[in-house]
Amino acid sequence: MGGLAGAKKQLEEHATREALMAFMRQFRGVGPKYARNIFMDVYHPEFRQSIAIDARIESILKALGLSLKPYPDAEQFCLKTAEMVGLNGWELDRLLYKFTDDVRAELAISISNSTRLSGKEAEMLPKGLTRDIDGVLTLTWDAFENNQDNHAFPVPTDLPKRKRTNG
Repeated sequence: MGGLAGAKKQLEEHATREALMAFMRQFRGVGPKYARNIFMDVYHPEFRQSIAIDARIESILKALGLSLKPYPDAEQFCLKTAEMVGLNGWELDRLLYKFTDDVRAELAISISNSTRLSGKEAEMLPKGLTRDIDGVLTLTWDAFENNQDNHAFPVPTDLPKRKRTNG
């Protein structure tokens, strides 16, 4: 490869997002997540609509009752979510990285509050949010595709203030 200078020259010959990721994936230990993340770390223009799906994002998706595989499906779901709230993929990725614990805690409170609903209140769940027989809430694509007011998730207004757990 010709050392660092040779590697840099070869990297610069790749112009598209897919070609850049393919170049990085030739190195041992670099998979789909890290191939994106390398370029996201330097805010590369080709990777501003990317989300590095890792354990922290999977834990948030799991808290929502979602299990999205393969990797591109999970990334597209997150990119659609970012678009709905006026962010690019890079911005959502970095917010979820910095505030993973806060997001999971808020989801737990929100889901806990929602599962206490009964009867008529339970029937008022937003379109796209369903509850199974065990009370588990699941977010469906309807919440995104048919959402008229740009809110993907119910947002409780009476949550107690908490100290941040991530610096």
